[in-house]
Amino acid sequence: MGTNFEVAKDSLLFQGIAPGDLEPMFACLSPRTLRYGRDDVILLAGSPVPAVGLILSGRVKIVKEDVEGHSTILTKLTPPDVFGEVFAFAELSHSPVTVQAVVDTEIM
Repeated sequence: MGTNFEVAKDSLLFQGIAPGDLEPMFACLSPRTLRYGRDDVILLAGSPVPAVGLILSGRVKIVKEDVEGHSTILTKLTPPDVFGEVFAFAELSHSPVTVQAVVDTEIM
């Protein structure tokens, strides 16, 4: 999990946490690491938001579709960016946007 610690320590999600505290924190949180291929959907608009995602490698785009089916890229994210935290803080049960891999991507 060494590489994950290196990315996590640079993330805003873990800002202010001593590097030595990350390992016990990860042991408590039991994070999963998932891999996605280019163009794979990580989170589909309208689906439940199961967790916050930390980008370990690759790139993702956050896309909003309108009622006519047009897509707008709201932002592109790279390591050590995080997504899904806004949904958790806003207490949204379902995602208003789609999160999609732009290239092969690894998410924790």
